[in-house]
Amino acid sequence: MSLKLTDIEIAAKLPKINHSMPVYKVKPFSLEECQQAIRYFQEIMHIGEILPVNMQDSLHLVSKAGEIQFYRPSGGLWVHSFVADDKYSDERRPWKVEQVKDDEEPENLKLVLPKKEQKKLADRTVELFEKTKLLSKQAYFSGVELDQVTRLDEKGKEVERFPGEANVRFLYKLDDIPVEGAGAKSYAFYNPGEREYELTGIYHCWRGTTDAQTIQMVSIEETLERAISQDRELVLHHKKRSLIKINKIELVYYTLPPHKHQDYVFPSIHIIGSATPKDKKLRRDGFDFSRFYNAAPCESYAKEGLYADYLLMRS
Repeated sequence: MSLKLTDIEIAAKLPKINHSMPVYKVKPFSLEECQQAIRYFQEIMHIGEILPVNMQDSLHLVSKAGEIQFYRPSGGLWVHSFVADDKYSDERRPWKVEQVKDDEEPENLKLVLPKKEQKKLADRTVELFEKTKLLSKQAYFSGVELDQVTRLDEKGKEVERFPGEANVRFLYKLDDIPVEGAGAKSYAFYNPGEREYELTGIYHCWRGTTDAQTIQMVSIEETLERAISQDRELVLHHKKRSLIKINKIELVYYTLPPHKHQDYVFPSIHIIGSATPKDKKLRRDGFDFSRFYNAAPCESYAKEGLYADYLLMRS
């Protein structure tokens, strides 16, 4: 039983795809180019003397106080302080917070920092990233999030919520289109600190764009049809007579994780949906999904001489 677009319930607005779109050529930053950032975070986070350990896809710099990981395939960085969290007995942090409605969990209230504190953290992070020359012109400030630390009762119901570590987030866009994936994020993590904010970690990955090449696109309907028909899991659940529903569809660019090689940042569609068995007895087998698919057919890449395994397969 083949899966067709008409077999799926689409409760989402279809994004418009232009007849052509650029595919971006990217290049990882070298260890030499990241040395300034490595030395800077090593100093301000008091990581101290480090021992270099060569791993398959990264250089791991370790000390008793922390670690710095440099990913060769992307030039990405992960910096983490071991001692910053030792001052606390658990994941809770003594931030002054406000409560707002949680869009993801409407039955609960979400803890957030006051706007004034969010701005201070954002300004502090911009200063850090500017000194280390990590942020490119494609980056934009996405917000400040607090880890939500919850206490549950014996039935698993939330009875209390506390603020945890703060995360200042910068994301990326190309041609005003969001770039998704683990290879397009710059995060800074903080504890409140006694006198000033205490930086506890950095995650940064962004491969610099060097060129762009235009490829021919197909309609969103054709893209969806091809994507779902090749998704083995959705095809299997369709055979089991599950109701497949798409709640959100977004046109994005996609990047691979920092430990993987990538030459091209390519247009994709991000689909969020669910598969629910029609048989009530099997409802527990249902699931929500979030998937990325190539928005362009492989023939378009081949026509322009662009070849990579991730241009042929679902991301």
